[in-house]
Amino acid sequence: MNITKVEKNNYSIMIYAESPHTCPDLKESAIWEYLGKAKIFFSIVFMIVGLVECFYGLHILPISLFVIGYFTGFGLLISVQAEFVIRPNTEFAIVKACLIISILFGFLMGYLTIRVRRIGFFCLAFWLGTVIAFLLNNIGLYQFSKDGSLLWILILVLGITLGAASCYFYKHIMIIGSGLVGSYTLVRPMGWLAGHYPNEFEIA
Repeated sequence: MNITKVEKNNYSIMIYAESPHTCPDLKESAIWEYLGKAKIFFSIVFMIVGLVECFYGLHILPISLFVIGYFTGFGLLISVQAEFVIRPNTEFAIVKACLIISILFGFLMGYLTIRVRRIGFFCLAFWLGTVIAFLLNNIGLYQFSKDGSLLWILILVLGITLGAASCYFYKHIMIIGSGLVGSYTLVRPMGWLAGHYPNEFEIA
């Protein structure tokens, strides 16, 4: 290890060093940084939505389908933008534009899932596959893919497989999906509020 700089003040000493054996420098996309500033608001929204969907998803089917469609459109588009479009040094105006586009796309998907319920069931099944992929990746599969590609493969494979199954078992998917996805949406924000819980797409 090579010490490059030492800074001292009245209360602490900061040592800067370089070594080929340290962990890589991981920088979050600017979109996650921006959303992180409003984590209390988003946490409350997600916890309320998760609680309602977990216990009453099937009983409020039209609302559930809209919520599923909205978060499908918003979540997928914002995730793709965060991974492939927006960088840590991206200007705020571009980040804001991407957020607005994602919000509008979410409303469009929400309307579509109400009008065509099969699409809503497919979206819920895809989210079910996504949550399962997140859990498997967090448990330890991330060790086999340093660039996160395995997570994306799991999301696509499980999401599409369960989505196809929803064409024949839509009621079962609705019950299981709203329960598991709702519970994940209820519990996951606690990690945001507690802090130091890594983003699923940035675990390495």
